[in-house]
Amino acid sequence: KGVILPRVGKMLDASVTISDASIHPFSAITLRDLKVQAAGKEPLATVAEVRLHYHLWDIIGGNIHVDEIAVVSPTIELVQAPDGSSNLDPILKALQGNPAAEKKPAPANAPAKPLKVELTKLTISNANLRQIKNYAGGRRDLIEVTNLNVTLDDLKNGGTAKLALDAGVRLENNPPTGTNGLLAATLKGNFSLSLGSDLKPGPVNGGLNLDVSQARGAFSDLNAFGIALACDITPSDIKQVALHFQKAGEPLGELTIAGPFDANKLEGKLTVALSGIDKRLLNLVGAQSGIDFGTTTINSTNVIELAKAGALITATGQFNLNKLLVTRAGQTTPTLDFSAAYSATADRAAQVATLSRLSLDATQNEASLLDAQLSNPMSLPLSGNTSNLGDAALYLVVTNLNLADWKPFLGDAVTAGNVGVKLKVSSL
Repeated sequence: KGVILPRVGKMLDASVTISDASIHPFSAITLRDLKVQAAGKEPLATVAEVRLHYHLWDIIGGNIHVDEIAVVSPTIELVQAPDGSSNLDPILKALQGNPAAEKKPAPANAPAKPLKVELTKLTISNANLRQIKNYAGGRRDLIEVTNLNVTLDDLKNGGTAKLALDAGVRLENNPPTGTNGLLAATLKGNFSLSLGSDLKPGPVNGGLNLDVSQARGAFSDLNAFGIALACDITPSDIKQVALHFQKAGEPLGELTIAGPFDANKLEGKLTVALSGIDKRLLNLVGAQSGIDFGTTTINSTNVIELAKAGALITATGQFNLNKLLVTRAGQTTPTLDFSAAYSATADRAAQVATLSRLSLDATQNEASLLDAQLSNPMSLPLSGNTSNLGDAALYLVVTNLNLADWKPFLGDAVTAGNVGVKLKVSSL
């Protein structure tokens, strides 16, 4: 309290205080009522208690042996004033003004033995994370994570740790203009995390659920909305990463990722698919703009390959927007079918991206509305070098686009007209 915390506070240009400390140098440290606050600002962080139980002699011997790390009732609050300044600004300014001394490269030595870690339990209990944006006139926006509880058990070499978390999420939007909104949700997740004897990541599996319990105003269409994440990953294979959307228990579509992938080498072949998306999910996005997507459905399948330690990335895929029908302000567009197919490669070593295939096709009432095709692979520089990129052309044709059909999006500036376009874009 007399030496260490004042020095930390000076470095941060903030007051760093505690009410009490219990220190047993060889085994335990407890700090109570920790507070970090810049002068003239709201407190940035308060923590009721921090406990650490450890084995000092084991740590000196190279074994990070910790029985407990506990953080009790921490609150981190970022407050932004109407002029844009915040209670974090003085601390950031102090840190930028006191850069760490440049470190000299360590001499080359024989490979070190893997670090040994044995953490019996880590807990964060009743945590609150809050961001407040104040407006002139007393209005404010709030993003808040409340009652966050996190536990991590049995983290060690060659073991499988258990991670559990749960929290409440709350958003309050009260802008000076526009519609107010309130959203409350619960977050809950459980994961198992395996480590090798060398601490390299092993299999990870588990799930996370976000469920909206209350939604009003601008967020009212999200009432009873939910997102579920499921994952099953090994060091050599993404067996499944799936994001499921639902409302009141009814499926609204999903995003999935699967395929062989070596995280250490950054090499693999992943299939990314979006399926089952229709008006039920799209209307949640479009409702604030008064848009109803009618019979619209969306599906997409993509294959992403990574090679040469991630330096070569190839992506191919197709996107289908079927029976697009949009109603806005009492006006409905014609039914449109749209598809896109592509194949592209990014070579970071050569600093060149190549679009080898691109086709766009749209039909309205079974008649062609849009057709675009790439004649030859088109190379694009990832740096300033534009030499030897080759010749290619993109041909685009728009036929009989009736502007009156799309008045819900064009507004009153254009009431009628028929558009035809023939366009050629070349790279030389």
